[in-house]
Amino acid sequence: MKGWPLIVIVVAATFVVALGIAQRGGAASAAEVPAFRATIYEGVIWSVEWEDGRGKTRGLTRAAEEGAVPGGSGSWNVDMRGRLYSTDLEVTFQGNRDLGPLYIPWSRIVSIQFGDGGRRQVR
Repeated sequence: MKGWPLIVIVVAATFVVALGIAQRGGAASAAEVPAFRATIYEGVIWSVEWEDGRGKTRGLTRAAEEGAVPGGSGSWNVDMRGRLYSTDLEVTFQGNRDLGPLYIPWSRIVSIQFGDGGRRQVR
């Protein structure tokens, strides 16, 4: 019975973190990312699409045309790299040091394509 209160605290904390992630449209802050994550893959991202928590999807792509954005809402011509972990996807934006990483929980990812698509640079 000694461990019972600790279990309740852990379950409650997990619920609060999950609720906070859901309210922000699928993106998580660095403080909410678990410390233990196993890296599955790392490299240049061609495109990524995720659910925003409001019934819509958002996307990013390296393609230089607006119509290529996965989900129809998001940004195109984006130079990005990613690390796919067992818990989430961490997207970093290469040419823009002012933008911090974007964390997308595993459960929100609709599709992801790694590779540069033959484009070595994004204009």
